[in-house]
Amino acid sequence: MERRSNLKPKRIKFIEEYILSFDGTAAAIKAGYSAHSARFIASELLANAEVKAEFEIRYAAYKKKNEVRREKVLDKLNKLVERCEEDDDRTHLIKSLDMMNKMAGQYVQTVITKTEDQPLFPDVG
Repeated sequence: MERRSNLKPKRIKFIEEYILSFDGTAAAIKAGYSAHSARFIASELLANAEVKAEFEIRYAAYKKKNEVRREKVLDKLNKLVERCEEDDDRTHLIKSLDMMNKMAGQYVQTVITKTEDQPLFPDVG
């Protein structure tokens, strides 16, 4: 059962879209606001006390719902890891552990930008 809110349907739609992408401009456009003024509208909506309050309520529910899914996925991956260990299936074991590490945020992507006057590996050479 969905909560009742005093906000207009467009504002509710904006909040729902914003929760999915955290892109205010795109959320405003998907909610039916003009593409020309979407950035400005998004900024105003995100500063509005009623919209912020409704966002907090809906985002908390969204996080709770998705946490349950995450727990189920991790539970299945744990079972798969155990089965791979029993069967000595190293290929799938490594893949399962890799997926678990990604879900736990163990991997951080680093981007290195090289310039002409700066060597890529300054200690080598």
